[in-house]
Amino acid sequence: YLLSDFIAEFINYKQSHKILTIRLILFLISETIIISTRNYDELMKITIPMIFFILAHISFGTYFWFKSLLIKETRREALILIQGFVPVLVPVDDFSSEYLSELSPPLFPFFSLFSWQGTIIFFIIVLSRRALLMYTENNVKTIELKDLNENLEKKVNERTHELKDANYELSVLNARLEKEKFRSELELEMASIVQRKFFPQPIKHFKGWDIAICYEPLAKVSGDLYDYYNFKNILNGISIFDVSGHGISASLITMLSKNIISHAFQRGYRNRESIEHMLNRINNSIITEKGEIDNYLTGLLCRFSEFDEKDICTVELGNAGHPYPLHYNANEKLIKEIKQDEKRQHYGAIGMRGLDVSFPEIKFTMGKDDLFVCYTDGLTESSNNREEQFGLNRVKQIVSENHDKSPEEILKILTDKLQEFIGEQPIEDDITIMILKRTDSSVVQELEPEELDFEVLEEIK
Repeated sequence: YLLSDFIAEFINYKQSHKILTIRLILFLISETIIISTRNYDELMKITIPMIFFILAHISFGTYFWFKSLLIKETRREALILIQGFVPVLVPVDDFSSEYLSELSPPLFPFFSLFSWQGTIIFFIIVLSRRALLMYTENNVKTIELKDLNENLEKKVNERTHELKDANYELSVLNARLEKEKFRSELELEMASIVQRKFFPQPIKHFKGWDIAICYEPLAKVSGDLYDYYNFKNILNGISIFDVSGHGISASLITMLSKNIISHAFQRGYRNRESIEHMLNRINNSIITEKGEIDNYLTGLLCRFSEFDEKDICTVELGNAGHPYPLHYNANEKLIKEIKQDEKRQHYGAIGMRGLDVSFPEIKFTMGKDDLFVCYTDGLTESSNNREEQFGLNRVKQIVSENHDKSPEEILKILTDKLQEFIGEQPIEDDITIMILKRTDSSVVQELEPEELDFEVLEEIK
């Protein structure tokens, strides 16, 4: 039983629970029989039956060895095992020696007595060598592990110092970035204030006109610009333009363009030039001044005539690729888009180098209580969370339903409806809206003095 266990352990053979159970039962039966014998004579009588149990145990060991011999991974162990048992297997067994000794004086000793000693010595040497190799390997691994730990600790310390240095540099960089961010936000805020002050007041009263303006930049600064041109309380014209893009670059173009547009209008108004001629001059000037900058503009430029005896004025309109403005006719109770005559082609935008443009003049009249609405596309193209646009029809409906109100009231209703429509969705473009309403030109409007805005000065400080 022990020999079979030794064979299985030596060749690393994993015995199943079934084989272990059978072997243990055979062992217990044989031991029970031997212990139950009362004397030596009875023990001798059971010798032959007990050989069966011995052979059974040996057969298990032989089975383990044979299976390991067939497997490539355990074949070397099986061959070493059989070499160890050579001293036991080679000599003539004790039965043969005893049989021959009956015929003549004993010629052979009991070889198995000494062969077992040889086998034991063989396996002691093999197992001792394995233990020595294992100890040596463990020592080598221990030394390697110790070196590895020392190197690892050294590397960890090095990386820790590097990480500390990197964290310090990162903190310094973050502080610098925060400082630059604060400075940029401050400069952007100041630019926003300056740009807002660069444009005229959003609410203004002129002879025969009331004006309300909504100016809502997407960021701190805007790519939209508006202006009105007047002499004292007489309104001569208005403009609204939209620069492509957003942010600083677009806002700088608005600052550049506002002066160019204003100068071109004032010069054209004095010289009685057509709106078409003014827009062409504006286009050429902006192309020259902005150089290689890619931004371009769309916009409207309007000139108003004096009021006739029926309190009606003529509006001369030039459209440079901008959304069509709306005209509400109080007499006809009709709102419509102001478009150019189909007989003349209309194409192009302001500031596009190398492209031909055509901005034909459009004329229409406005009487008392008429409304004129101009806007940038940020109004009609604003979307809600269902990706629906606010659209032109809603603008028309709101203006028509509230035509009897003041421009300020109409503008508030329009912006409230827009905010209600888009909900939590952020606006995606600058929004500028100008609403002009014709009033009785016989009523003299008091000229509003230009006051210094101390709140703005404090904000700049």
